[in-house]
Amino acid sequence: MAESADDPELFWVDPNCRGILPLEAFHVPRRLQRVLRRGGFDVRVDSAFAAVIRGCAEASETRPATWINDEIVRLYSALFERGAAHSVECWHGGELVGGLYGVSLGAAFFGESMFSIEISRARYHRLLAEALRYRAAFPRDPPGPGGLGADGAAGGGGDAPGGALHSSRLRS
Repeated sequence: MAESADDPELFWVDPNCRGILPLEAFHVPRRLQRVLRRGGFDVRVDSAFAAVIRGCAEASETRPATWINDEIVRLYSALFERGAAHSVECWHGGELVGGLYGVSLGAAFFGESMFSIEISRARYHRLLAEALRYRAAFPRDPPGPGGLGADGAAGGGGDAPGGALHSSRLRS
């Protein structure tokens, strides 16, 4: 991280609590499933990495300043070029309306826009050590309509046809 967009220095952050989204238990609420089925939204992977990171760095009413500086953009872009960083984008009517970027390592994806279940640092480190023992393929095309299966789950193996958003437990 950087203190601000204008700060050229970076530092590592290891917070006391983390947010995780376990894909094997991932469920999309019915209301969101209906919105996705109506169409108009597309979920894509790695089609607009630069636009996603720029969007994440933009100021908003709720976040007037950002920690994403030029060095972070440069480093994540280099990781993206090497296939280690990814973006997940939400498009509506051909316009990018939301997205997430992060790094894939082993069977873990470290998203920069994290939400959901908060866990302790110790549990996060245990889960990370477990995820690093496996290999996962980051899908170029999310599965199913709007990127989700009919039941609203991401499901499937990481190397499965259709590029399901789920890690495989294949030993590397």
